[in-house]
Amino acid sequence: MSCISGITKLPSTIGLVRKLEELDASGCHDLTDEIPKEIGGHSWLKILNLSNTHILGLPTIISHLSRLQTIDLEPCPELKRIDAPSQQVTPITALPTNIFTLSRLETLTLCCENVEFFPRVSSCLRMLILRFLASAQSPDFSNLKNLSTLTFYGCSIPEFSKVLDLLCMKNLEDICLSNCKLLVKIRGFGKLESLHYLWVEFCNSMKRMLDQSRLREPKKLRV
Repeated sequence: MSCISGITKLPSTIGLVRKLEELDASGCHDLTDEIPKEIGGHSWLKILNLSNTHILGLPTIISHLSRLQTIDLEPCPELKRIDAPSQQVTPITALPTNIFTLSRLETLTLCCENVEFFPRVSSCLRMLILRFLASAQSPDFSNLKNLSTLTFYGCSIPEFSKVLDLLCMKNLEDICLSNCKLLVKIRGFGKLESLHYLWVEFCNSMKRMLDQSRLREPKKLRV
């Protein structure tokens, strides 16, 4: 159902679809309502793609999707939360921690400028793509030992934004860092034995460039 105009909300009857494995609403620009809570009944769901929509929020019951492997929220500029009991709609400032209790989550793509808190992510994550994240608190990525693809575009995060430590991400194969203007130093490249692709561009504050002699011959290098 991707790229369909005129759809403003997903029907609650979506919960009646048996053994649904993929929900792709990407490019449905008129989709502006919240995702119905009935989605929590899809225990077979593996892929949730809401990119390029204007959804307002995700139900907390999303944590019940035990087989969910991929969440794509890039971009979702209107993503907000509902504050009970007043039901006041406010810009989302914290990702719900229950999203990251999903034990099979392998891919997370997020574009959201208002996030103030980024919770500890699942150690099963293999692909992390963050765009325009301006979190006020440094994320904890220390458990991402299985991560193979890391992309940061236009991210501005205190402490983390100055020194990117990759020592815990020894299985990284692809790295793309672009427009991270506060990034000063990158640490841990010499330990990345599986690195195939490295792209660093428009990181204007970088004072210490990579020691390329310690890289283990990536197939493509652009710095």
